[in-house]
Amino acid sequence: MAKKLFYNRHSLIWMRKFTDTIPEKSYLHKATAFCLAAAIHHQITLKKSSTIKLTHDILKEFCVNRKHIKQYLDCFQKAGLIHYSVIRGSSPFIELLEKDGRY
Repeated sequence: MAKKLFYNRHSLIWMRKFTDTIPEKSYLHKATAFCLAAAIHHQITLKKSSTIKLTHDILKEFCVNRKHIKQYLDCFQKAGLIHYSVIRGSSPFIELLEKDGRY
């Protein structure tokens, strides 16, 4: 039986989908993409909804700078994992399109 890989109750296979969206020759860091994916997954698990709002407190909890998340969210959206929208002066609203296989 294959062993499932988990990091803090997050499926690493599902998280790898997010980190693989970052281009190899890019100034974006895969570690930040992993932390942002963990924040998204944590909020979706906590709220039990596929649509969440990433507040600044949540981003700070996962050590992600709120000023740099737009580039990462663009990569996630281009890959078809999420759909996000930002209203000026507000936190981004994120809808998860690709679900973790466990739910």
